[in-house]
Amino acid sequence: MNAIRRFNPVLAAVLVVTSVQAAFADETVTFDDGPLGWSISGCSNVVIDGGNPGANLTCIVDDVFGAEIRSSTDQAFVGDLTRYGAVTISIDVKINSIAIGGGPQQVPRRFALDLRDYNDTGPYPWTSVWYELGIVSSSQPGWIRYAVTIEDPFATALPAGWSGSGAEDATGMPRLPRDRTFASVLRSVDEIAFTTLLPGYFFPSTRFDMQVDNIHVGDPLDEPCPTCAADHNQDGGVDGADVEAFFLDWQDSIPCADANRDGGVDGGDVEAFFLAWQTGGC
Repeated sequence: MNAIRRFNPVLAAVLVVTSVQAAFADETVTFDDGPLGWSISGCSNVVIDGGNPGANLTCIVDDVFGAEIRSSTDQAFVGDLTRYGAVTISIDVKINSIAIGGGPQQVPRRFALDLRDYNDTGPYPWTSVWYELGIVSSSQPGWIRYAVTIEDPFATALPAGWSGSGAEDATGMPRLPRDRTFASVLRSVDEIAFTTLLPGYFFPSTRFDMQVDNIHVGDPLDEPCPTCAADHNQDGGVDGADVEAFFLDWQDSIPCADANRDGGVDGGDVEAFFLAWQTGGC
């Protein structure tokens, strides 16, 4: 039985504004139901096992300047992203190989989240705001989660760590057009890309063999775990304090101790944690 029998325009307006500014965000693409509009540089091959866990998007992209995991159709990740309020966006990536010219030489690549608006015209095909998430490399052990939290999507200035593209400064480097702000781009995202093609940078032709899983958009409280397995206490360094922090969580079966991302906390996580910790990074 409906307890509200009359239309209240004031209450309705409040509910609409609240839902637009702080819509609940909790969507994870696991690829169990196919690519769902996602691809790795246009390749949308999904395999049923080998992911983190289960199905995953996996492709070999050859003779390219960079690789991109992107979507313009997954409605949870495009459109007006300010509707979520503060939000975390994350992705799990496993790099099997990044080789120059398809040869044996392995190279690392910088990895960024790029939120693109195609409505502007100028020297760039889109206007975007982008955040460098870290490094992708075949030397990293297993699956790595990369994440960023947008604390204030209504900010006009670029938050710390964020850059813009769509125009160029006096040195030819990309910047936001003068009439655009961080918030205005977030209100009109036509495509989301996790990319090694950072605006303003150029790399030689490369062959990427990579796997992708668990592309997530959610409330920041949904992402409390470290994005770098080795830096378990999330203090920006990798040292003995991370070992202590990991084992405290592991002994209590805290989900953040699931270092190998297989959905459980057991001996396999100890091995995965120490593999990451011994390399001194993610």
